[in-house]
Amino acid sequence: MQRAVIAVLATFAFAAAPLQAKEPRKAKAKTEAAAQVRCGSPVGTWRNQMGSEMRITSYDPRSGAIQGQYRTSSGAPGFYPLVGWVNSAPAQPGGSNLTTYAFTVRWNQIGSITAWTGTCVDGPNSTGLRTLWQLARPNSQYDWDHILAGADTFVSP
Repeated sequence: MQRAVIAVLATFAFAAAPLQAKEPRKAKAKTEAAAQVRCGSPVGTWRNQMGSEMRITSYDPRSGAIQGQYRTSSGAPGFYPLVGWVNSAPAQPGGSNLTTYAFTVRWNQIGSITAWTGTCVDGPNSTGLRTLWQLARPNSQYDWDHILAGADTFVSP
């Protein structure tokens, strides 16, 4: 028992400084973060239907700010910076109440930016984030072809 407590304390000591009320929550070990990802507690790994990976590494519940990294399964190699927001409101009687998300990824040297907006649903076995996205790119063969749009569903088992 003492070894387990020492191991847990050592893990937290190396992972991050103690959290204060205004500091964003930091991601914990992979298995623990994945198990705890919920709409109102988004820190962890999310994957979309194409296999792209979103890692939300910090969340400030006071401001709703999120930060992390994004790796696409189609195109640019490596991880790219992700910033965004999580927002919610008290449930209204007789209606549906979901947590809303908005986040962007800057594709550095490629020059493109993608923005996603969507709603999150907590399920019994996983959490799902349904989004619409727009990608603005600086280079294209045609004037009308600089903005692409689509939809993604991210899940965190």
